[in-house]
Amino acid sequence: MRAIDMHVHVPRQPGLPDMVVEDSLRRYFRLRDAPKLGGELAARYREWDILGVVFSVDAQTATGDRPDTNDYVAGIVRDHPEQFIGFATVDPWKDRWAVNELERAATELGLRGLKLHPIHQAFFPDDRRFYPLYEKCVELDIPLLLHSGFAAAGAGTPGGGGMKLKYAAPIPHMDDIAADFPDLTIIMAHPAWPWVEEQIAVALHKPNIYIDLSGWAPRYIPEALIREANTRLQDKILFGSDFPYLPPDRWLAGFENLDIREEVRTKILIENAKRALKLDGVGQGASPLEIRERSEQREPPVNGIRPSFPRGCGMKGLDAPLISRSSPIAPIPPFYPDRLSNTSRHLSNPPRPMPSR
Repeated sequence: MRAIDMHVHVPRQPGLPDMVVEDSLRRYFRLRDAPKLGGELAARYREWDILGVVFSVDAQTATGDRPDTNDYVAGIVRDHPEQFIGFATVDPWKDRWAVNELERAATELGLRGLKLHPIHQAFFPDDRRFYPLYEKCVELDIPLLLHSGFAAAGAGTPGGGGMKLKYAAPIPHMDDIAADFPDLTIIMAHPAWPWVEEQIAVALHKPNIYIDLSGWAPRYIPEALIREANTRLQDKILFGSDFPYLPPDRWLAGFENLDIREEVRTKILIENAKRALKLDGVGQGASPLEIRERSEQREPPVNGIRPSFPRGCGMKGLDAPLISRSSPIAPIPPFYPDRLSNTSRHLSNPPRPMPSR
């Protein structure tokens, strides 16, 4: 195995239209040849000899987009278990449903982490109304992958497509979560420009924070972050591409030209990700699916209810009933046509009152 790519977007679920941010992303990254099916994605990662962490983003409340389902992402992993590890996504504004869906995605679908995007989903991550999601991550022992810094979505469009960068500042948002949930592994996605110094400070200060380098060609990654990756943060930096927007083979070719010590290269490309994902068997003959089955052995449900998890994390558990296999996949919240531009179809304001900052 050449590397573990921590940041891979799945193709749009068949039958759903493009998300509202897709046009701006394609223009920004000059995207030409993205795979349209999970099998095509797997073929490319097999050719590259790279294990990918795949996910989508549910931003339905903020944008009106119908989300790719967690079942769809899990199906890609199930069809290509040797090639992918799947992360769940939930819309944090869906409250109790989001917590229950995260539970279902991990315990029934086998997804191994949670992906959130504060800018697309229009929320401050450290708002305590969203803390039940992080409690559930701790309970399930899964990491949180959280977008940080600049977002290409909406870049260059009027008003940035309504996307507000303030939601993705490492301080206070990621720092507060890391302090309040010391047992939660948090991966800050992307070099968090223009707050890279803050990102470095949070990663140095909080043992439970990692940083992936996705979305940036290596030659453009801020020098301060490269310097720390080579020294004090060598055990906390992860390779990520942001495919299809930045192909991993191109990223790795650029990475070869960086002044990184050889022993650190292996950490960034494989070893740190194995630790963050608790995947000690990867690269040693075991597939991600086999590792998942070994690490997530649980007693069978009784009358449709799965036994509670061991606590020990210092957080109060939620008493919500779990969603069963027969439950609806997702409630469809109201669409907001009055808030969407006729041209870019973006939400200019969050759909609910936001805390002052």
